[in-house]
Amino acid sequence: MPAKKATGVARETGSKGTIKKIAEDKRDTGGMTPKLNVEKERGDNKKNKTDNEDVKKKTFSAKSAFRGASARLTGGGSKEIRRIIARIIDFTLVFIISLPFSWLVSVVTVPLFIEVKGMGFSLSFYLCALFTGSLYFVFSHWKYGKTLGKYPFRIKVVSNVTGGRITFFASLWRWTGLLTGIVWTVTGFWFAKNIFRTLELLRGRISIYYALAMAMAAIMIALVFSLGILITFIGKYKRGFHDLLGGTIIIIEDRNERKK
Repeated sequence: MPAKKATGVARETGSKGTIKKIAEDKRDTGGMTPKLNVEKERGDNKKNKTDNEDVKKKTFSAKSAFRGASARLTGGGSKEIRRIIARIIDFTLVFIISLPFSWLVSVVTVPLFIEVKGMGFSLSFYLCALFTGSLYFVFSHWKYGKTLGKYPFRIKVVSNVTGGRITFFASLWRWTGLLTGIVWTVTGFWFAKNIFRTLELLRGRISIYYALAMAMAAIMIALVFSLGILITFIGKYKRGFHDLLGGTIIIIEDRNERKK
């Protein structure tokens, strides 16, 4: 009997200890049993894993864009030639569209500027070309990611962050960057041209070394002022100043992607 009584007391003590331990675990785990706490941790881990997968999916397109740009635009001059031809086509279209509008503006402004017989065809053309080009490039890149010149060559402008369609303001900044690069390039060549013109006037009056130094300075000025355009074909991801400003990158579409 004493042995049985001792055993019963031990069981009772063990049960109380277990209950006390469970109560302490509940208190440590915010009122949840250890089993429920483990299940909660598993659920949290699963949720974190899902969130990480979502983040990976969001960044996948951007990584693909970078890889695509690096693989399909790096190496081989044919890709760069495509971009140059596409740009020539686009500016030719802007030129053709601007001609009739510039003539119309020059005629309409004659009564407004009688002293100079209107705005003049040249000024009218520059203004119309600027307006037409702004509408054409900003809208085309924002809405479709490509222009009529880029379409035959499967060239597309995408966001370098998401790899998807760019925003209106990104397209606007990209066009602003392109205009800035063109203006700086033209300015650099204007300086270089005037330096060479000065050398022509000073031929025979200055030493050969001074003439060579001026010629090298003219070439360097033209190159430095053209960097915004030149890095389009030099950088790793072929991003010009306009791409950096607009946060965009150029990729070559697969034929299967175009069919979708």
